[in-house]
Amino acid sequence: MELKNAFTLLYVVVLSSYFEPLFSCDLQRLFTESVLAKHVILIVSCFFLLTLMEDDKKPRSLGETFKLTGALYALYIASVKSKAIFVMPMILALVADHVLRVQVELMEKREADGLASDGDLALKARLVQLRAALTWVIVALIVGGMLHYYIRARLEFGDQFSTVAFFAGTKKCAHGPA
Repeated sequence: MELKNAFTLLYVVVLSSYFEPLFSCDLQRLFTESVLAKHVILIVSCFFLLTLMEDDKKPRSLGETFKLTGALYALYIASVKSKAIFVMPMILALVADHVLRVQVELMEKREADGLASDGDLALKARLVQLRAALTWVIVALIVGGMLHYYIRARLEFGDQFSTVAFFAGTKKCAHGPA
């Protein structure tokens, strides 16, 4: 992804919350009150994100893009169904993984240009292994955090608990946003 594309995407994400007053009152109500509309927006956003970030050297088929959209959507939904004590380390692990990915790509470029030493190749192999381990850490934080929150909510709400509402979300939290 080019820097200007990442820069543009960053601004779109950061500024998007300010676009709401530009929508008609009907759309504002729909996006504010309808959990289903929020899920549709999330799925469309996942699709756009994946297609905007697509590597021109390795294009994906439309079917593969739809599968990745579904996986990204499910991963995001699972990741936000956790307490902050799970989400914040997951975000830090994602940042660390991204930093390592950038370093591995730099080392691959050095290797392709014939500038890599044996030490570079050994370090690259360790960084690739570290990224694989970070993937498991991220998955464990998502699954562990979601299960922790799910069990806690089931115990707290008893017969009033709804698995569909847990994953789909509600208009208002039982105990406020905190």
